[in-house]
Amino acid sequence: MTTTHTISVTALVDEVGSLPSVAAHVVTLTSDPDCDMDALSRVILADAPLSLRFLALANSAAFSRGQEIRDLRGSLVRLGMNRVRDLALLMGAHDMFPATTNVKGLPSAAVWQHNLATACWARLLGRDLNEHAQDAWLAGILQGIGLGVLMQRAPREMEAAVALARTGNIALADACRLSCGCDPWQVGAAVCQRWNLPRLLCDIVAHQGDRYPSDHPPAEAEPLIRAVQRARELATSQGLGVSGEGLEPRALAEAGAQAGVSAERLDEFVDEIATEVAGLAGSLMSNAPSTDKTVVDARSPLARLGLAGVDAVLVQQDLQQQLDTAREIQQRLLPVDWSLPGPWTVAAVNRPSRTVSGDIYDILPAAAGRTAIVVADVCGKGVAAALLASNLQATVRALAPVIQDPAELLAQVNRQLCQATDDEKFATMFMLLLPDCAGPVHYVSAGHVPPLVLRVTGTLVGLRPGGPPVGMLPDASYEAQELALDPGDQVIVCTDGLTEAADSEGKQFGEDGLAMSAGSTSDTDPSATMDRVLEAVLAHSGPLPGPADDLTLLVVGRNPDFTSS
Repeated sequence: MTTTHTISVTALVDEVGSLPSVAAHVVTLTSDPDCDMDALSRVILADAPLSLRFLALANSAAFSRGQEIRDLRGSLVRLGMNRVRDLALLMGAHDMFPATTNVKGLPSAAVWQHNLATACWARLLGRDLNEHAQDAWLAGILQGIGLGVLMQRAPREMEAAVALARTGNIALADACRLSCGCDPWQVGAAVCQRWNLPRLLCDIVAHQGDRYPSDHPPAEAEPLIRAVQRARELATSQGLGVSGEGLEPRALAEAGAQAGVSAERLDEFVDEIATEVAGLAGSLMSNAPSTDKTVVDARSPLARLGLAGVDAVLVQQDLQQQLDTAREIQQRLLPVDWSLPGPWTVAAVNRPSRTVSGDIYDILPAAAGRTAIVVADVCGKGVAAALLASNLQATVRALAPVIQDPAELLAQVNRQLCQATDDEKFATMFMLLLPDCAGPVHYVSAGHVPPLVLRVTGTLVGLRPGGPPVGMLPDASYEAQELALDPGDQVIVCTDGLTEAADSEGKQFGEDGLAMSAGSTSDTDPSATMDRVLEAVLAHSGPLPGPADDLTLLVVGRNPDFTSS
C-alpha cells in the first residue's frame, strides 16, 4: 500500500526562491520591445559561464549555418530577442535544478533532455496557432520545472512515485498525487507565478494534467496547452530523455498522427529535433557553475571588450582570470567518475596549449548497455576550438545512448557537425565501445592518430585509421571493427599533440616514440602506462612552458585480476 506524504506546494516554492539575478535581469531587458543590445550584452558578460553558453549555442548545429560567431553581441543577434529570453530562463532554471542529483529511475540529465525535446516539439507544433505561438518553446521547458523541483526537494517521495508509476502502469502525475499529495504541474505553475512570468505561461503549465485548477482554461491558452501535451508525448515516443511515465509510450507514428504531423514531415521533424536537442544539451547541461555576479560587474574589462579575439587580448591585458573561468567550465565537461563496469580500468590526461583546449575525452553510457570511450581532436586551438569541441561532445552524448551501431553513430555525429560548421572546421575522433562484461569490444575511427594495443605479452599492435575526420564530408561513411582484448591488454589513445611534440631541433616524438615508451615495460596498470608515456614525451620536448598543441592521452585496460561475481 502506498503511503501519501502531503507536501506543501507553497513551502516548496519558498525554498526554490527567485531566478538567479543575471538571468532575471536578462528576462526583464528582453521583455522590453526597446531593449538595447549593447546593454543586454554587458549584463550577460557579467556572468562568464552564461556568456560562453550563449556563444556555444549560437555556433551549435541548431542555430549555426556554417559561419562561426566569436563575439557575444553577434551571438545574441543570431539567436534573436525571444530566444535569448527563453534561453536565459532555461539557463537560470537549470542552474537552480542542475542535472547532477538523480532520483532512482529518474536521472536528472535525462529529464532535462526530455524537457528540451518537449520544448522543441512544442515549437514545431505551435507554429501559427495564434499570436502567442512564440511562447510554445518556453512553455515546453516550463512544463518540466515542477518535476525538477520535486526531484530536488522531495527525492524520497519522488523515488516512491517513479516506482509506483512503473509497477502500476500509471501516469507519473497520478503517482505523485498518491505519494506526494501534489503533481508536478501544480508545483511548476506555482514556481512560474513566483518568478513573475506571464499569466499565459502559468496557465499552460497548470493545465497540463487532467485535473485542472478550473473547469475551463483561458481560451487563448487552449491551443498551446494541447500543443505542449502532444509535444511531451512525441518526445517520449522518440525516446529522447526520460519522463518517468509508467504508461507505455505510443509508437512514434501514432503520436505524430495524433498531433497532426504527416508521415512525410515526421521523419524531417525527428531529425530536426535531434539536432536541436543535441546542441542545446551540450551548451546548457554542462554543469557549469553559475557565477551569478551583480549587474554592476558588467563594467569589467571583459564586458567592455566582449569575447572576440580574447586569446590575443590576453597578451596585452591582464584578463587571465576570465579565461581561467572558461577553463574551469571545460574541465567540468571531462569525466568525473572514472569507474567502469566489469573488468575495465582507465586513465587519462589533457594538457591544453592555451588556457582552453580543442581536445576532448569522455566516458559515457552507450546503447545496448555498453560504455563508450571517446577521444577527439578539433582542428585549431584556443576558445574557437574549445567551443566546437564542446558542441561535438554534446552531440556524442546525445546520440550514443540511442544508436547501437558504432559506424552509424559516428556517421550521425559527422552529419550533425557538418551542419554546425563550415568544411574548414573538423575533428579527428576515436571511439571504443566496451561491453559490461562478456561480449566483443568494438571501435570506430574518424581520421584519428592510430591507437596502439599493448598486449599483456608485450606485443604492440596498431589499429586501423578508419574514415575521414568528422565535420568535413556530410555523406562520409565509417566502418566499425571488432577488437579482442585479453586480461592485461591495454588500448593507448592520444591526439597528435603528443606524437607531434617536438624537441629544440624540431624532431617530433612521433608514433615510434609512443610505441617505444608504451612497450618499455610489462605493467598492466593503465595509470602506470600513461605516466610512462607522458614522462617520455615531456623528456623529449624539454622544459617548455606548455605544449605547442593540445595534448591528450588516454589508456584503457582489461584488469587481469577481475573476476565476475
